[in-house]
Amino acid sequence: MMALVLGGASSLTLLNQFLHEEEGDRTHAYRDAGGVWTICKGLTHVDGNPVRKGMVLTPAQCDRLDREQEQKALALIDRIVNVPLTPPQKVGIASFCAWNIGLEKCEHSTFLRELNA
Repeated sequence: MMALVLGGASSLTLLNQFLHEEEGDRTHAYRDAGGVWTICKGLTHVDGNPVRKGMVLTPAQCDRLDREQEQKALALIDRIVNVPLTPPQKVGIASFCAWNIGLEKCEHSTFLRELNA
């Protein structure tokens, strides 16, 4: 990760690597630490439906779904954060918002209000 940061990698590349390191890449559904069914790089929904026990995706499907979620998260951060961010800061906030509290909740959160203050 540090080599990517020092090399000036894009936020999308950094987020993809960060999620690979922190969430892993799993093509079979598993329960995360909170007991939520999860797949790929920490996705809890696939095409709008919750991940369910026994769900299996191909690596190509996971790559597509992960990339869509990563792009959506970064686009949201670009839209709702009003302070300058470095790419690593942007990645940290995108990860926190999309993979921990949820994009919709993040948009209306105390966290965001304080960040933008």
